[in-house]
Amino acid sequence: MSKPWNHVQTQQDVDDLLLTFNDFHDSLLRECKYCAGAYIDDALFLNFNSRPYLRCVFQRQRSEPCAIEVVFSDVDFFQMQAGSEDVISEAFITLGEEGMVVWSDVSNVEQYHEFLPTVIRAKFMSWRTMDEWIGIRERYTAVTPDDIHYYDPEPTSMVPSYSRAPGEPLNTGGKGSECA
Repeated sequence: MSKPWNHVQTQQDVDDLLLTFNDFHDSLLRECKYCAGAYIDDALFLNFNSRPYLRCVFQRQRSEPCAIEVVFSDVDFFQMQAGSEDVISEAFITLGEEGMVVWSDVSNVEQYHEFLPTVIRAKFMSWRTMDEWIGIRERYTAVTPDDIHYYDPEPTSMVPSYSRAPGEPLNTGGKGSECA
């Protein structure tokens, strides 16, 4: 069953999200998927006419909800630094200039120079509760059994490498640029 989406458009929408997820206190960004929007088509033409988006799963140590999915659409800035301490103490959401929504794990992005805060700026932001998404299982995967060796977290020396020419199907071993 599909969960309803909540759209962040007003300060009340921001307040509702922060209240529902307790300002993201003791939460973590479990997973995210970024799609730049641009792509290469079958004729090898570069297409710029799509909108970038970022999908995120946040989990926390409290119930109701213990997990939410947040989607940022028309992303124009995204910054994240992986660290040993991935727990979010508190998140801040502002409705900025030109209708942009800014999500950050610091209150004033400009004052932090010791580390790079996580900052997401987009034209649209939507979220929904997803309590069934608690746990270790990844939600944004597109792995097929034929390609599992490529995604297996083994050392790179254990992952078969091959190259292919533009337009060749994956796993053909054709000549061309190196695939990582």
